[in-house]
Amino acid sequence: MAMIADGIYLVDQGLEGKVVTSCVYLVMGERAALVDVGATKRAVGLPERLKDLGIDADKIAYIMPTHIHADHAGATGYLSQLYPGARVVVHQAGARHLIDPSRLIESTRAIFGRDAEEYFGRIVPVRPERLLATTGGELIDLGGGRRLRVIDTPGHAPHHQSFYDESTRGVFTGESMGIYHPDLELVTPAIAPPFFDAFIAIASMRKTASLRPERFYYAHGGVQESVDGAADRQVDAILSRAEVVRQAMREDPSPTHVAARVCLQVTEELRAAAQARGITAPPPKDVHLSVGGLMGFFNKFGLDVDLSGLRG
Repeated sequence: MAMIADGIYLVDQGLEGKVVTSCVYLVMGERAALVDVGATKRAVGLPERLKDLGIDADKIAYIMPTHIHADHAGATGYLSQLYPGARVVVHQAGARHLIDPSRLIESTRAIFGRDAEEYFGRIVPVRPERLLATTGGELIDLGGGRRLRVIDTPGHAPHHQSFYDESTRGVFTGESMGIYHPDLELVTPAIAPPFFDAFIAIASMRKTASLRPERFYYAHGGVQESVDGAADRQVDAILSRAEVVRQAMREDPSPTHVAARVCLQVTEELRAAAQARGITAPPPKDVHLSVGGLMGFFNKFGLDVDLSGLRG
């Protein structure tokens, strides 16, 4: 647990065995907000961490998942019970799935297997009156001059939003700007089924870049300073991975074949970044998510879809 910027704490880095859950951030004004809350199984330790900072239950005014995937918002219902004064700020497209999480639970099992609950813990409902459903542009006022602006950033998922902190000119990006690997100084694409859309995702990246932010608070990887050009780099990374998937599907559209090709690409990216820093490359992770997301995209738009206009 560390203060990473004025009034912003990284209270949990989100590492959890076989499954990596999101970072959990605490944003302090006169009141406090939790941005992304990870999985229930890990969130059980969160109240003690907050108490170490002198944060009691009545101080938490908002719970703000960037999107409703279980590794980011799985603990929302659980924490809403622990913090009864907190409003849950959620994209309007995801609100009903927090009220009735049955489809969220089903899709989590479809992606992570029948052991998903063992990895993430239970996903429990949020009471409807606790929700603040957003569309983008709303200001979350924490008092003391601290405001978070809601930014509609779909693409990774239709219910994805980001939060711009006016005080630090930083963006809580969720997965809209990729996954940060601080040891490698590398950001890789955050692509996931079932609704990934490259057109919309890249438009969201450009929207984030238009804010001229000075730092990103990634949901996976922590804070990165000096983010000029980050959107262009992520556009290139997404389109590069998309071309690998496109070519692999033309050769053999089986997920096994496509995954093997993507795994080779990711392994080489990690190896090159690690070699430049004189460290050992980590193994590729979550390749099946990129494969599922991009295969779904090409199945929807066709293998001949023109992506050339998305660069620059």
